[in-house]
Amino acid sequence: MRSTILLVAALSAALGVRTPAQCPPKPSAPLVGAAQRFEDEIASFEAADRISPPPKGSVLFVGSSSIRVWPDLKADFPNIDVLQRGFGGSTLDEVDHYAPRIVLPYCPRLIVLYAGDNDLAEGRTPEQILADFKTFVGLVRPPMPKTRIVFVSIKPSTARVALLGREAAGGKGGSSQLNRNICPGCIV
Repeated sequence: MRSTILLVAALSAALGVRTPAQCPPKPSAPLVGAAQRFEDEIASFEAADRISPPPKGSVLFVGSSSIRVWPDLKADFPNIDVLQRGFGGSTLDEVDHYAPRIVLPYCPRLIVLYAGDNDLAEGRTPEQILADFKTFVGLVRPPMPKTRIVFVSIKPSTARVALLGREAAGGKGGSSQLNRNICPGCIV
């Protein structure tokens, strides 16, 4: 409950300044060489978008299954155009891989990104997660400099109890410190 209130507060602050969406050109082809395990889900998003194109300048929620299975995202953010693009048990590097196809084409005014716990489960370090987040920002900032990015804190999960020590690897303060290390200056 507290985390939902904090997320709503962060989104309210981020949405306070309304800027026009900048739209990069659509990539000519999918990236090559990264994991393809979510290709069917990404292709489904693209097919749905061709049938009913989402509005430009919406709030894009992207990331792992925590975003994908959010049951009432639109009801939780009434009067805000939200777009839900969570996929599978994705990692941050997979979000980076698919960003040209499921982030950039939407020209969002705000991106809410959740990823990281699957990365830890696969053995990635906080430093690797930070590098992948920087890659994401590097993909978004040049074509959409006014788009804001909210990084949702990596949450402790009952399914990942064994990783709680790794999650705390960001230093004293556990996941909050890890998230401050990943996203300096972000609200975590």
